[in-house]
Parts: sequence; structure tokens; C-alpha cells
Amino acid sequence: MSNEDKPVLIKDIYNLDYMKAGDNTILTEVMHPFKDKKELPYSLAFAKLLKGASSLPHVLNNEELYIFIKGYGSIHIEQDVYEVKEGMTVLVPAGKAQYVKNRCEGELEFYCIVSPPWSAEKEEILK
Repeated sequence: MSNEDKPVLIKDIYNLDYMKAGDNTILTEVMHPFKDKKELPYSLAFAKLLKGASSLPHVLNNEELYIFIKGYGSIHIEQDVYEVKEGMTVLVPAGKAQYVKNRCEGELEFYCIVSPPWSAEKEEILK
């Protein structure tokens, strides 16, 4: 099948269903190979944290790339803390404890790309 024969997949993050994810973010899965029936080497989620909110510490067995698009805050990876703001990216290595904290007056918004694709079996929420 050539690229011309493959259907284009277009989504609008403002018209997708959101949920409170296991790590406490407000999240929508934008692209996921299981959900979209596509052979993708990654999954893509759009997430936000309300003023003062934090995601729960968690560990993924996959790499996770954060792309911050609105607001500012901090990302905590193991014992290290990094300030983040819109326009920044952070690659979290597989197996590292992590969480994000919103430190701005509005929402902190970001995309998460997980490779290989995210699955519940590969994530541990730390309490």
C-alpha cells in the first residue's frame, strides 16, 4: 500500500474526550496504536494540570517526551527538579520516577509522547 492509499488521521484536541488519568493529569489520548488501529511506534497524549495541581509520581518502562505548550511549572525526575515553561521539551528516560507540578496562575498544558506506546502494564503510580 502506498502512502497515497493510507488514510490521513486528523484530530482536534479541543474536540476529544478527556479523563482524569491514573497520574492525576487531565488527559486525552490523541494518537494510540491500539485505539486508532494504526501501526505507530509511539503514543501521543495531550494533558493539562490546573493551577497548583501536580501529577502523581510515576515510573514508566518507556521513554516519555514532554512538550510544554502553555504555562510554567516544574518536572521532578528522581531527586532532580527542572523548571519548565511553554516551548520547552524534556525527555524522561525509561524507568525514572517523575511528576509534573503546575506553578502558574492558569493551566499548564503539554503533550506526552511515549515510545514504545503507553500501556497501563508499563506504568507504576507511586504513592
